[in-house]
Amino acid sequence: MNTDYPYNLYKSHLVIGMLYQQSTVDSNEKQVYGIDELDIIKSVIDNFIFFVQPKWKIAIDKPGSGNTRNIGGVKEIKTLIHGTGPFTKFKNGEKVFDNYWMNYYGKTDAKNAGMSTPKYHNLASYKEYLLEQQQTLELL
Repeated sequence: MNTDYPYNLYKSHLVIGMLYQQSTVDSNEKQVYGIDELDIIKSVIDNFIFFVQPKWKIAIDKPGSGNTRNIGGVKEIKTLIHGTGPFTKFKNGEKVFDNYWMNYYGKTDAKNAGMSTPKYHNLASYKEYLLEQQQTLELL
């Protein structure tokens, strides 16, 4: 959604982020400064951290909100900066991520697709689902 090309035509899917803290500024916010005084204006934000991570490395196995299929992200700063989300624990983490989210159904999506319940709702139930699919294939 909201992309120029199909998902698989992109070489990578990157998240470019910036974290910062709100700083405490004791000065009068209504004070007017001249252009030659820019260097003495105190910033209202500081402690910047910039990061770039492939989306799959900072994604989680739950939607970002309760009523959409938006991919949720990690909340711990270290995990975000180092790109050590739950999909990185797999040998083929990016492929697992892609398969997980391309086949993910929320309750409403599942109902609209004629399913009684979603196939899975987290990585643990995704693994169970894949095992069931493997067992079904072995019966054929």
